[in-house]
Amino acid sequence: MHTALKKEQVLSELRHRLKSGEIPPGSKLKSGVELAREFQVSHITIRSVLRELSLSGELEVVHGRGTFATEARTSHHPPHLLVIRLGANVEYPGQYIMPEFVARTSELGGKVTEINVQFLRNNPTHAMVTRLRNAGYTGVLLDGDYYTGDEPELKILRRLGLPVLLGHAHREDVEITGFPGFGCSIARAWRAGLETLRQAGMKRVALLLCFSDGTTTSRGRTLEEHRNLLEECGADPDPELVQVCKNVSDPESGRSIGNALERLLARKERPEAIYCFSDFIALEVYRILKRKKLHIPDDVAVMGFCGYPGGALLKPPLATVDEDYAAIGRAAAEKLCAPEQWFHGSSPAVWQEIPYKICIRGSIRRKTENKQAEKATVIKTKNRKGL
Repeated sequence: MHTALKKEQVLSELRHRLKSGEIPPGSKLKSGVELAREFQVSHITIRSVLRELSLSGELEVVHGRGTFATEARTSHHPPHLLVIRLGANVEYPGQYIMPEFVARTSELGGKVTEINVQFLRNNPTHAMVTRLRNAGYTGVLLDGDYYTGDEPELKILRRLGLPVLLGHAHREDVEITGFPGFGCSIARAWRAGLETLRQAGMKRVALLLCFSDGTTTSRGRTLEEHRNLLEECGADPDPELVQVCKNVSDPESGRSIGNALERLLARKERPEAIYCFSDFIALEVYRILKRKKLHIPDDVAVMGFCGYPGGALLKPPLATVDEDYAAIGRAAAEKLCAPEQWFHGSSPAVWQEIPYKICIRGSIRRKTENKQAEKATVIKTKNRKGL
């Protein structure tokens, strides 16, 4: 078995024994030789494991006496949760997860401290582990996704030995980091939005996508897979209906979105609907269409994605696929405030799916509704003539 894997297994088992009380607080551990024999690993592996547990504050090495389990934190202490923020752009999910997370933590008798990840990345690992341990935090919410596994904060949090959750994650993030997390099935949610437009009778649906730097997928699909998705959902499969623009965090996004819309609106058959990568992209589409004196949804329907607060206040209200950030915030707070129910050293990290919601609002309208409106207009016109 690979040495690194052996080390992780021994680390998980000893951590489980410490948390479960099998190794009572204050008790002395077996010697390094005895532990190496028990787990059938090298003395070097045992020394490395004991050092990790010592750095995380779970063990205390007393020179000349041995290694001891530190006193356990009693459960009556109120939760003190640390939030590590990775981004601050308006489209960043953490911006909308945090309000419910903080509110629910407060309801459960806890408090929240937020820091930017840069404060962790610019300090030595061992020193930061000690400082975080001494601060008395009971759990950590790591606000980010698309991890590579090499991020310095992951190394720190693994050594810290506290319960850690990913606040907005994909399955791959859980596998890479080893921490459990929450999120919705982005690829399935995106398809549901397209299917909603098709059910409303719209066939020529344009997709306005964004690809982050270094990524080959947008909303869980490659560019070619998005083109195939149009055909799978019974929409017009013309590949020119799939356009790419820069995200709103890019200074050139306004021009990029405008150019993509120009290409779509210049088509012989204008799209019946524009399905946007995010609600913020949809907001820019609203502005551009207004300048062009095109009306939503009469001239073209618009649908967003993410469910950011504010979309319902637009005129007309923005239809969207809501990832339910509020539900993620509440669920993360409840889990971190009761770690004894799930946090065990030997337990595998799991990804918990938060259901998405389809919000049908005024920016899309069923074709049948349009026909009924036209019929009503004709009746009114006839009545006027009769008068």
